[in-house]
Amino acid sequence: MANREELAIIRGARAGRTESQLALGKLYLFGSAGLPKSLPTALHWLERAAQQGCADAWKLIGSHIPLELARQGAPVLLRWYERAYDDGVVRAGLVFAQLVLGEGAPEPSAAVRGKALR
Repeated sequence: MANREELAIIRGARAGRTESQLALGKLYLFGSAGLPKSLPTALHWLERAAQQGCADAWKLIGSHIPLELARQGAPVLLRWYERAYDDGVVRAGLVFAQLVLGEGAPEPSAAVRGKALR
């Protein structure tokens, strides 16, 4: 059961506040006393924060969300892995390359393919 502080974060995230979405994503990413660890739920909230320009959110996506989960939302999530990679998150570059060059991936542009091969 979520505590008062976590409930306030949940309300803020649902209201569209970027900082609350990031905080809630972190709570689900790492788990807390009141909220279980859940990577899909963490990804949901981190992706919403990233859509609002939160660099910390796309860096967390790039460093903690595994390839298997990323493949499920690959077209939408690809940009967050690319941005995290551009910001120096090496693990994000590995997932980015696998999403771009992996089996079943659509043919990337020359620029995207070149970045994935770096």
